[in-house]
Amino acid sequence: MLTTPANCVATSDRARENERLFFKLPLDRIVIHPTFWYRWVTPWLNGYPEANVAPAPPLDEFVPFDPTRYVELIDLPQAHLEYLRKTREEGKRPLRFGHIPHVLVAGPIETDGLRIISWEQQART
Repeated sequence: MLTTPANCVATSDRARENERLFFKLPLDRIVIHPTFWYRWVTPWLNGYPEANVAPAPPLDEFVPFDPTRYVELIDLPQAHLEYLRKTREEGKRPLRFGHIPHVLVAGPIETDGLRIISWEQQART
């Protein structure tokens, strides 16, 4: 199972206005489309707009997604925590998912019947 933002879903039972909602996605709903794993290792312009970094991530950080190797993250990657610390020290606003691996799907994902979870919930529940 993957989680993906469900911000486009209008729900009447949101506890807070800024609550972040996500879909819990079964892998079989995404692998019907071309799907890639993006490692998000190397700093690049998107996450470091004022730094002297590459304008795009290296292509070798994108690999075809293999659902048999997918494992949900239990904790945030250390690189993400360091990125948050650094941007906070610099007084900048960080990207929410900088240095967190991404699964990129080239196609629509059917969301009917999927469970919606909030940011505060653990992904494994």
